[in-house]
Amino acid sequence: MSQQSLTMVDLFAGLGGFSAAAGRVGIKVVLATDVSQTCETIYRANFTAPFVRQDIRQASAPGQPSVSELVTAAQPDIVTAGFPCQSFSRAGRQAGLADPLGRGQLVFDLLNLLRAARPRAFLLENVANLAAHAGGATLGQILQELTSLGYFVTHSVLDAHVISGLPARRERLYIVGVARQEWLERFAWPSAAQKFVGWREILQPPAQIADKYYETGRKLAAHVPGFDWRADTIYTYRRSYVRAAAGGVFPTLMANMGTGGYNVPLVVDKRGLRPLTVRECARLQGLSDDFVLPAELLDKHLYQALGNSISVPTVAAILGGLQAALT
Repeated sequence: MSQQSLTMVDLFAGLGGFSAAAGRVGIKVVLATDVSQTCETIYRANFTAPFVRQDIRQASAPGQPSVSELVTAAQPDIVTAGFPCQSFSRAGRQAGLADPLGRGQLVFDLLNLLRAARPRAFLLENVANLAAHAGGATLGQILQELTSLGYFVTHSVLDAHVISGLPARRERLYIVGVARQEWLERFAWPSAAQKFVGWREILQPPAQIADKYYETGRKLAAHVPGFDWRADTIYTYRRSYVRAAAGGVFPTLMANMGTGGYNVPLVVDKRGLRPLTVRECARLQGLSDDFVLPAELLDKHLYQALGNSISVPTVAAILGGLQAALT
């Protein structure tokens, strides 16, 4: 089988990070799904693959196919899924698989989909804390369930800064499963980047930045009067205080960056203090500058989609390894 012929379904697609990564290694996306209207708008502005805005647990309407049926009909070689992380994140209540809102239990719906569709391989992504949740018991249960489906499974926690060389931390748990032992033996996790990008290289020129970003910076600075802001430092605003980021690397981008929430990255340029622009956040996730961030969407919605996205170069490296194993 040629390397160009692999096909992929992108579940919990978000703005399309997995699809962008697939495109970089020549894997064809044949279906993408998510429940977010914002993500559908962004996805359709950037990709031609069919996009279905639908809950993985439900059909879109009576008599209409479920996501599982759509994926099964697509017969993909690979299924990817950055399934919801709120139930496993240290930033939440860590309710895990017993989350009363049902988010943690979506992994079981994902398992049922894999059982029905039987792709040759899958790549799953979630927060790094899933590996430690409940002393490792939660991950152990998930891995056991995946193995019971007949897949050979491996997992690793990778930091996007280390793998991509981009100046942003993003530790995530990745789980790879393949239908044959020989494919697992041929698979290799990506190694560290040979070149690292300096944090100033991702910044836009001050003249290109809208005044609203500096207005936001002044509002945030008002919460910490007298703080010594420096142009040579990355800062993180954490609701009631500010701290300098270590090592010239931005903190992990968060979904609530656009609402003044936890972990807002700040910089100082010639025009003053400001948060990162949405384009700069896109660059930190490894999205190219021709990736469309639709102008009709509010910044807070773009920040949320970007904060929930994946590191494109990191996932591209994993998919490249998986592609080599399968072909």
